[in-house]
Amino acid sequence: MLTALVGFVAAREAVTAWVRPYLFTPLHQSLPITTATPVSIDQTSPGIIKAFESTRGISLPDAWVYSVQIVDQAGQTPTASFLSRACPRGNYGPLNPRDCTARLAATFHQVVTYQPGSRYWPMQWYELAIFLSFSIVLGGFCFWWIRRPVI
Repeated sequence: MLTALVGFVAAREAVTAWVRPYLFTPLHQSLPITTATPVSIDQTSPGIIKAFESTRGISLPDAWVYSVQIVDQAGQTPTASFLSRACPRGNYGPLNPRDCTARLAATFHQVVTYQPGSRYWPMQWYELAIFLSFSIVLGGFCFWWIRRPVI
């Protein structure tokens, strides 16, 4: 029973991580940066400052949001030098978050990568077909293994 449970969990995680994101091509939507969509500025390592967008404030009902990126018209992310000028940091983050958001919004926008809620059931049916196919192949292998002649 433990082997069956481990196999089920492993198959479930494999489908969730490696199959589900590629069943349908995700959609992309460009949204402006506003005070309702807070921007986080983080120093990932010495000298490297990165701006990233959280999913708070993103209004896509029932959507599965993969990522939110801050980019300019050419698709480039803000550079560390731009961020250090636009968003001077204090001890706990940008000194003035509203000014930081306004400066970022003047040049950049956010691109949301997501699956709409309308794809939920088609994804479920595809996953069911994958698991049924796998179980039929596994069942056939087990049947063959048990029925084969022992030498």
